[in-house]
Amino acid sequence: MTIPSSLAEWAAPGGEPWQNRVLDELDYGIVVLTPQLRVAYCNAAASRRLAEPSSPIVLGESALEARCSRDAVALHDALRGAMLRGWRRLLCLQAGSGVLTLAVVPLEGQCGSAASILLILGRRSACETLSIRALAQSLRLTAGETEVLSQLVAGHRPVEIAAQLSVALSTVRTHISNIRSKAGVASICELVDEAARLPPLTARLASQRVAILKPAAPPPATRSAPPPSSPRTPAQNSSRCESPPPPRSA
Repeated sequence: MTIPSSLAEWAAPGGEPWQNRVLDELDYGIVVLTPQLRVAYCNAAASRRLAEPSSPIVLGESALEARCSRDAVALHDALRGAMLRGWRRLLCLQAGSGVLTLAVVPLEGQCGSAASILLILGRRSACETLSIRALAQSLRLTAGETEVLSQLVAGHRPVEIAAQLSVALSTVRTHISNIRSKAGVASICELVDEAARLPPLTARLASQRVAILKPAAPPPATRSAPPPSSPRTPAQNSSRCESPPPPRSA
């Protein structure tokens, strides 16, 4: 088997660049900036995150813009440091209620100079919702146990989960005991740690699966047109016209 020396040699089916398909499946937002600090690429996760009203930075006209002056200075310094000195930085930007962690990674070009800058947006949670559902399905968890597992992975305590789900605390503890038994773990912390290491299943993948698994609607029934009547010959027409009328009754 011959493996391409570069992934650029591999063409995805349909002619779409393989990078778009691969990077859009990641739950990390990915943004690539040119040496002029212009946006060269933005994957699906980053596009959704930066389009939110609470995002501290937004995607302007081919450039990133911070909502507040403090974040603008921090972002500018990090980008300049990555471009000129090859520094890697981790930023925590905040504007109002929106918080965004951002990794700034210089990508080296020729002669060691930075050819572009990679920005990696932090995730909101340790595990995607679809990944948790897939794990719950593999463990054969009930709907209640799946909901409790999702809340545990999100960092909520049993008391908070009981209040949020409007159930008794004993019910939550029973669900936790069942989850531990089915998963075969010693503690719920071990299960949460395992869930945090799950590969991401993004919402785009879910929509594709629904589209694949959903049966196609049958075409609407159409009435078949009646067969065309055979044309009458001139002899038939003349005999019909020349037939005598029925006799009148006396």
